[in-house]
Amino acid sequence: MSFHESAALNAQALAAELEWFARMLNNCLLELGLREGEKEEETLPVLPKGAWYSEFVQHHALGGAERLVLVLALLPHIRPELLNELLRRETCKKHFGGIQGKVFPGMLPTVQTALTLLGGQSLFYQLAGWELFAPESVLLREAIVQLGFRPPEEPPAAAPLLVDEDALSRICRGQPHEPSGEEFPAHRLSTRLEWEDLVLPPFVGRQLQDILDWAERGDKLSWVLGMGKHVRPGYKALFYGPPGTGKTLTAALIGKRTGLPVYRVDLSRVVSKYIGETQKNLEQLFRRAENKAWILFFDEADALFNKRTEVESANDRHANQETAYLLQRLENHPNLTLMATNMLTNIDAAFIRRFNSGVFFPMPGKDERLRLWKACLGDKLKLTEEAMALLSEQELSGGQIANIALRLGLWALRQGSLEVTAEALKRAVQLDLVLQGKS
Repeated sequence: MSFHESAALNAQALAAELEWFARMLNNCLLELGLREGEKEEETLPVLPKGAWYSEFVQHHALGGAERLVLVLALLPHIRPELLNELLRRETCKKHFGGIQGKVFPGMLPTVQTALTLLGGQSLFYQLAGWELFAPESVLLREAIVQLGFRPPEEPPAAAPLLVDEDALSRICRGQPHEPSGEEFPAHRLSTRLEWEDLVLPPFVGRQLQDILDWAERGDKLSWVLGMGKHVRPGYKALFYGPPGTGKTLTAALIGKRTGLPVYRVDLSRVVSKYIGETQKNLEQLFRRAENKAWILFFDEADALFNKRTEVESANDRHANQETAYLLQRLENHPNLTLMATNMLTNIDAAFIRRFNSGVFFPMPGKDERLRLWKACLGDKLKLTEEAMALLSEQELSGGQIANIALRLGLWALRQGSLEVTAEALKRAVQLDLVLQGKS
């Protein structure tokens, strides 16, 4: 089915759902004495198979009440005029609540709007409707809808009812949402390489398999093995070792292997010199990620997970409080979290104890270096015998080998020769060592 055909089928499904919602709203207005007429049929529509909205409803096993709340949250995005009457008439606003948008010209529904639709004049059904907004409800637990900000002095029912960005994207576009912009301090990590391109010692591969096993089978620990009460939520792995040894590439490949998006956290947008700002930024990050099947990757993690210090000033005390907060937030995060550091000794011991695994990425040995050279140089460049003899002598990381191979390739293109001499190899290696501050 083409994209346009899928979009048309999805529009058909949403149109049927909107017609049903309009009937439910009409019946509620009739019950409250705000409209005259006869009640309409309230039977849930049968959604066409294969539509994005139909698949979303089926995947989350949403019942009629959940679907009513979901459509209500969707209305500002797909059919805002359905709520115009509730916004214009003061008698309706008293029953349904709702907020006038600052930029958006229509009505933004609140929890009160949903409770009135669900319960009408029945106090029993209105109270029962609160179960849909409990943390363990499917709508909140699976991050389908969110409760927006309300002033502390306002009642909980005044909270705006928001559809989650990922849910909105899956319903309207059939694709997951790609977070970006100022509100999300991370970017998607990807690679064109495959798992087979990863050149690491066998013992590292065995440790990485534990991470893959958790990503693919971790949910079975509870319902198959009965270990749920004794297993902490999520999985935390620490990658450590010299720079250029494959830590970031491995994180990207784990995402590619498991089909889970990996988001590399931009620590420059998280860590702040201002008291309390780092904690605030981390809270926003974890809240965005906790109900999503995302892998968070903290590169150069020692900038964030550094050792606590003796308290000698207010700044020291707040830094230690942020570390304590991060320990708690990390421990409760339900998904896979990867962290990388070049200096294990800089990581606070309390963090290390909370990792499920620590994977050491060593400098490649002779055999690994030869495999890396072969992969990075490709099939076209030809090394002289003297140059081949030099390859095994150079103790370089995978990142250095990739950089040197890039330089050799550019030289070959400029000179119009595919032959790499020993002199060229030595010069390229020397330039990289200078760049690394090692020569």
